[in-house]
Amino acid sequence: MVKIGFEQEFSFKNRSGEYLDFTNSSYELFSPVADAFPVVPEDEQVFDCKSLEIVPRRCYVEGVERHDESGKLIATDPKGLEIRTTPHTDISALMDEVRSSFQTMVQLAKKHGLHPLLVSRNPFAYEARLQTPFNQVELAKRSEKELKIALRALLTHGFHINVSVEGFNLQQTQDLAEKINCYMPYLIPYTFSSPFLHGELSGFHCTRTLFRASKRQLVGIDNRKGAYVIQFRGYDPVGRTAILRAVLFLTRGLALDQSL
Repeated sequence: MVKIGFEQEFSFKNRSGEYLDFTNSSYELFSPVADAFPVVPEDEQVFDCKSLEIVPRRCYVEGVERHDESGKLIATDPKGLEIRTTPHTDISALMDEVRSSFQTMVQLAKKHGLHPLLVSRNPFAYEARLQTPFNQVELAKRSEKELKIALRALLTHGFHINVSVEGFNLQQTQDLAEKINCYMPYLIPYTFSSPFLHGELSGFHCTRTLFRASKRQLVGIDNRKGAYVIQFRGYDPVGRTAILRAVLFLTRGLALDQSL
C-alpha cells in the first residue's frame, strides 16, 4: 500500500500589487491566515508544529525560523505560506484535500489583503540577505551548509510529494529514493514554471532548477512518526490540477513498480 502526502509553498502580493518576501514582510503579516485555519485533532498524529504553532494546522508560515540569544524560537523570516495534506492511498481523496486547503487559504488571505501567486522562484532577488543577520546561537545551531540551504530556500517555492510504502524498511525506502533520483531529470520538466530572474526573462525554462539542482538534494528520506517517508522536492508549483494529478499518479507508479 502506497501513501502519498502533498505540500506546496505559495508566495503572495499585497493589495498594491507588491511582491512580498522576507525583505518587506514579517511573520505577523502571514500568521493571521495560518492561525485562522481549522484545527483537525487527528492531524497531531501526522504533523509536527511549524514555526510558532501551538497545534499543527494544514497551513503555516514558511521561511527561516529565528531564535534569540537564549535559543528560544521567536519568529520566522517568511517567504509565504505553505499548505500540507495528510497521507492518502487514494489520489482523488488527496486532490480533494489539496483543493479544500487551497480554497481556505485563498479566502482567508484575501481578508488580510494577500493574494497568492504562481511563482517558483523569487523573480527579483538573486540571493537572500536577511534584514537581521543570524546571531551566534543561530550560527551554532546549524552547519554552514545548512545555513546556505536555508537562505537559498527563501528564494524558491515548490511542491513536495511525500511517499511511504507499507512494510518498507530503511533499505527498501533508500532504493526507491535512488530510483526516483535516477528518473529526476525526466520528471521535473513536467512542471517547469520559473523563467524570470532580476525581474526579466532569464532565457531559461526554470531558474529554480538551475540554481537548486546542483546544490540541494531533491530526493530525501525522513522518519515521520515512525514511518520512513520519501520527500521529492523537485517540482515547481503548477496552476493546473490535471498536471498535479498526473504527477501524483506517476509518483505512485514509480513506488509500485519493481524495476527500472
